[in-house]
Amino acid sequence: MLVAGPVIRLPLKSWANYAAYVGQSICFVAAVWFILVFPAGWNVQTGSQPVIILYAVGLALIVVGGGLAPLVAGVSREDLEASERRGSELASELEAVRQERDEFESELEAVRAETDAGEAARSGLQTTIDSLYASQARFELYEDNAGEWRWRLRHRNGQSIADSGEGYTRRHNAQKGMQSVRRNALGATTLLFESEEQLPSEEETFEPVEETESRASFEMYEDASGEHRWRLRHENGNIIGDSGEGYASRRNAQRSIDKIREYVGPADYLWLDPTALRCISTKPGNGAGDSSIATATC
Repeated sequence: MLVAGPVIRLPLKSWANYAAYVGQSICFVAAVWFILVFPAGWNVQTGSQPVIILYAVGLALIVVGGGLAPLVAGVSREDLEASERRGSELASELEAVRQERDEFESELEAVRAETDAGEAARSGLQTTIDSLYASQARFELYEDNAGEWRWRLRHRNGQSIADSGEGYTRRHNAQKGMQSVRRNALGATTLLFESEEQLPSEEETFEPVEETESRASFEMYEDASGEHRWRLRHENGNIIGDSGEGYASRRNAQRSIDKIREYVGPADYLWLDPTALRCISTKPGNGAGDSSIATATC
């Protein structure tokens, strides 16, 4: 059984397996015969020749089925075709694994690039924040000759940048005015007037400009000449702005959009007068005088 067991488990031809089975059966018969003749019918010097021969024949059949059959028969065409099919399947699986590996590596590179971009953006934001807190000027609080408290903002080069404009009876009120400038100057917008007469009075109140949710979106595209452009489209479909020029790379176009987003918020704007002139051209009814008269109404 120790000899025939591994042979039977081998992927051999059917006749080789049958030979192993027959050889095992003969060996089993020889073993039973040995039990029957031993020890009375067993010669100490030569043993029992028929039992030994029968057992040897069984072992020979097992050896022929397990050892000589593959050498004689070789590998069949079916086995070769099966091996080739299995090899093709393994090659396809290997190629699929390699593709998955390449995809994972691409995703990893994209994640690394996003991480690097995030780190660069975070570093740039930190630099911007640090620059906002880094000032080259200082506030100076003092009492003037009239006994009123005033403040002024002076640059390191000695030039006066701003002052309180008026005196305060108490130092505490002057400090409050100075702190108000610190708190509100950084995010304040700029309103341009054409003349001093248009300035509103100091008593006139106003609502600061507030951020509202955008109702437009940037669209980036490649034109017919292969250059990258962008346009700003309102939600109603109208184009309200474009790049004005093409860019050689998509990155430069994206950088232009980023600059627009950065500068458009604090950009200066004009005071719009709600009044306007409307010109109407009319013809005289009597046919005399000028051919047309321009009448301006507000």
